[in-house]
Amino acid sequence: MAKSRLIRGGKLATIGFYLLMVVIGLGLFFLIREQGKHLSAPHVDAIAKAANSAPINTLLHFLLSLATVIITARGVGSFFKLLGQPPVIGE
Repeated sequence: MAKSRLIRGGKLATIGFYLLMVVIGLGLFFLIREQGKHLSAPHVDAIAKAANSAPINTLLHFLLSLATVIITARGVGSFFKLLGQPPVIGE
């Protein structure tokens, strides 16, 4: 079985990769949290008007959500396959 470039780099490269993922994740968390501080909830009247204005197509929302989950799982599975891992770990 051929090893990926990340695995061939040794423990230091693997630890560096995981640290980079953690730093990126924390950075995104703090960025999103900072942007969310400036948001405020809409008034109840605006929510009531939006709820009565148009019917929601539940089937369309469900199918769109299902397609998004499947496509994302396949993409992450393919990424893990490139790293030399079984695709099911990414899915």
